[in-house]
Amino acid sequence: MILNCVLIIFLSALCVFQIIKLSNENYLALNYKKRIEEIYQENRELKILLSQKRTFEDLTLKAKELGFEPIEKIHYVKVSGGAVVKREK
Repeated sequence: MILNCVLIIFLSALCVFQIIKLSNENYLALNYKKRIEEIYQENRELKILLSQKRTFEDLTLKAKELGFEPIEKIHYVKVSGGAVVKREK
């Protein structure tokens, strides 16, 4: 009889412990899901911001800062068919 009471108390305590553990893990999973959604939203906002930063004017300004100049006419160099170039060090 005492053994049965001890067993019932032990199993009840184990059940309560498992329920607490399960609810804690469920809470953590919901927090992780919420954080993942926040990160996805932040990522979308950053992509939009990046696309806005890449305007033609910004690229033109950056090209001028780097010293690039606009091309007026392209001159192509003709290479003869059998020519081989060797680089000497």
